[in-house]
Amino acid sequence: MLADNLTALLCIRFLHGIWFSILTTVIVPIVNDFIPAERKGEGMGYFLMSINLGIVLGPLIGLSLIQTLPYVMISGILAAFVLLGFIFCFMIPLKNKVISLEKPDKRKLSLQDFIEKKAVPVSLMALMVSFAYASIMSFISTFAASKHMLSYASLFFVVFAISMMILRPVTGKIFDRKGANYVVYPALGLFALGLLVLSQIDSVSGFMLAAVLIGMGFGSAQPCLQTISIQRSAKHRIGHATSTYFTCYDIGIALGSLILGSVIAHFDYGIAYMLCAGMIILSLLFYKLVVDKSPVTDL
Repeated sequence: MLADNLTALLCIRFLHGIWFSILTTVIVPIVNDFIPAERKGEGMGYFLMSINLGIVLGPLIGLSLIQTLPYVMISGILAAFVLLGFIFCFMIPLKNKVISLEKPDKRKLSLQDFIEKKAVPVSLMALMVSFAYASIMSFISTFAASKHMLSYASLFFVVFAISMMILRPVTGKIFDRKGANYVVYPALGLFALGLLVLSQIDSVSGFMLAAVLIGMGFGSAQPCLQTISIQRSAKHRIGHATSTYFTCYDIGIALGSLILGSVIAHFDYGIAYMLCAGMIILSLLFYKLVVDKSPVTDL
């Protein structure tokens, strides 16, 4: 609210990134402790759906507020949201307990102190998926404006969120009962199809169809990949696995925003969204050849 120049804004954004990354890393092991082993897919799915809803509703609220309110007032509203989240922290029934950790055999830091190796393959896949998702998060409003549909950009996120919530209860149970393959392949197939539709549309109906496909696809795939990264790591390494996963996920968002922005500037949105669809297909091949080769062990 007090930032009056770009340098101050970037410094605030830097601090946001630090604390947001800490929060998203430590909260996953906490949630994992509340979920029975036989319902990991369903439980983590509901939790991560809440995060995805925040990611979807954030742009929706932002696009709505900036049309009528000044930025200072919007910042105050967002600060109130954060304060509400802080209050909810005290309602989580946490218990102080001692967790047995592996004793380091040397004093120097190693790569293992930062990265969970068992979570690297699925984390790299998440990087590819988030690269494609950056095209939605960063450019959907400007894409809509280029198609003279800016007034429907908010509706896109509404349809996206509804589509994601409709499938969430079903895909979580499928994950637990039949395995990740029954969720990953159709989910990413829908995501790729939605991006292809988006690359070709010129009408509101096509815009909404893409929102449905992308919502069902990305909304089902992302929680599934996060759950796999947790299941393939020892319990005392869940924090490391979560950190590894989100590090790759955030790198994908950053690279996607940077590279796709350049593609859009030199070519057009259609090429960018087709490139993202190709990235999702590539991630499916990576899943089949690399990620799916190692067995999943429930915690």
